[in-house]
Formats: sequence, structure tokens, C-alpha cells
Amino acid sequence: METYCSDSITELAKSLLKVQTQMAPATKDAVNPFIKNKYATLNSVMEACRDALLACGIWLTQLPVPAPVELGSGHIALLTKLTHAESGQCQSSLTGVL
Repeated sequence: METYCSDSITELAKSLLKVQTQMAPATKDAVNPFIKNKYATLNSVMEACRDALLACGIWLTQLPVPAPVELGSGHIALLTKLTHAESGQCQSSLTGVL
């Protein structure tokens, strides 16, 4: 499988530590209609982290990419990528195979 990360993430990691000290918890702003539990929507999660990420020079992107070849052809996945603006270092997660 293709790697979507930098060989070194030292500068990114330092900035992510700063992000964690500035981030507030996401607000549980919705209710599951089936089991009635509360959960945080994607908008709430983004509101909780966006300012801290930007203040620490971290850029978040999500892109559709080809799924790993072992899943067969015609599938796509979602790549979530954190990039440190100053160093260019990045760390990614591949999920949501369709």
C-alpha cells in the first residue's frame, strides 16, 4: 500500500502537541434518533479543532484517493492529511473505502 506520510514528523509532532493544549472538547450537538444518545457532529468537531490547528500552522485536508489495490479496482478511499505548513511534514489516515 502507498504511504501517505513524511519519513520524519518531528516538527509536525511539536505543533500537534501545541494544538492539544489549545483544543476544547467537541460539543455533543446532535441526538441519535434510534438510541437517543448525544454525539458530536462533524461541524462540532471541526469547530473544536480548526482554530488551534491554524494557530499552530497545521493544514487539514481530505481528498478522495484510489483504495489499496488488494481491495480490487474501482474503489476509492478518503485520505485525511495533516500538513505542517512551515516544514511540509505530513501525517495521514486512509479510511472510508467505497
